[in-house]
Amino acid sequence: MKVYTKEQLSQYDLSLTYDDISLIPTEISDVISRRDIFTKTNFLGLELGLPVISSPMDTVTGIKMALELDKLGCLGIVNRFDLSINELINNTDVNGIKAVAIGLNIDEELLEKFAERNLILCLDIANANNVRVLEQCEEIKKKYKVKMIVGNVAHGSTLKQLVDVGADAVRVGIGGGSMCTTSIQTGIGIGQVSSLVSVLLERERKNLKIEIVADGGIKGPGDIAKSIALGADAIMLGRLLAGTKETPGE
Repeated sequence: MKVYTKEQLSQYDLSLTYDDISLIPTEISDVISRRDIFTKTNFLGLELGLPVISSPMDTVTGIKMALELDKLGCLGIVNRFDLSINELINNTDVNGIKAVAIGLNIDEELLEKFAERNLILCLDIANANNVRVLEQCEEIKKKYKVKMIVGNVAHGSTLKQLVDVGADAVRVGIGGGSMCTTSIQTGIGIGQVSSLVSVLLERERKNLKIEIVADGGIKGPGDIAKSIALGADAIMLGRLLAGTKETPGE
């Protein structure tokens, strides 16, 4: 057995998933119980009780899920196909909604209403390595004072370009999600651990100001712990939330 640093993991010959690594305690901890763990974190100016974000999939996060997650101290991103979105923009009593997903062809009037409510915008694209994604992010950031999550990426090579156009956070992971077909359809995607390490080290090397969301491949609490240990600022969940009574899907 060998204990690898993040730098060594980045040079590993094979693409690594969460199943390929384990956390190894190498220091004496003064934590007696899991109840003593401090889980609060600040993400894009929001204080979260847990660093957990729900995926903006149409079967996972609607308004009901986002509201319930807010009660639990987490962040729900309402999917961009939700037909009840008018309730969100027209009803000022709907508190607890802090983030919403958008596409490249979002209506300008709707975008303006989101900005007026100071919602975090998630530019929801399967593969964000596209010039139109960069243009859209830059245009929105110049026009509105909003926080932007952009994604998804699988490697750190384009991270600086996202920062340059104003992205505040990036979703990392292509092909790792249980329902993701991007890798099957396009051949794009590497193991989630390898993706995270690549992006995290690029942020460190170039001292880039951007928050990193681990998105995809989470099968249980242990994988969340691994993501946090690697350095992710927040974890995005899809399958672990799917099928609950708060989801818009079955």
